[in-house]
Amino acid sequence: MNHALEKFQDFYRQQLIGADLTRLHKIYSPQILFIDPVDQLIGIDALRVYFQHLMNGLGSCRFDISTIQEGDAEAFVIWQMHIRHPRLRSGAQITVDGSSHLKFTAQIDYHRDYYDLGAMLYEHLPLLGTAVRHLKGRLAS
Repeated sequence: MNHALEKFQDFYRQQLIGADLTRLHKIYSPQILFIDPVDQLIGIDALRVYFQHLMNGLGSCRFDISTIQEGDAEAFVIWQMHIRHPRLRSGAQITVDGSSHLKFTAQIDYHRDYYDLGAMLYEHLPLLGTAVRHLKGRLAS
């Protein structure tokens, strides 16, 4: 397994709340392009600030990595994210399935996450969540 990919796996398998975000520079290149359903960033400093902001409101955040498919200079990672936020589902754990597409040389240069933002956020907001779940139920029937 690529060394950058090993560092990625080690970092994301830990409890991220309180994690040492200065370790990100050992995983990601200085010009990392990071894309997820919420934002798109360029640069390790922007990524660190983004992670700090995301972690501030969370009670817990951890990943279970189930599959890594590695190619010559890229990998696809399938994971489940487990989060707790005091304002979502009364602080109960929310589990979201997702995947990451990574490209790397000595470090990770490109990281794109794919996950259902609605399953993570919208479905668990007090008023909006009821409407979203109702709409999904109607579409499924």
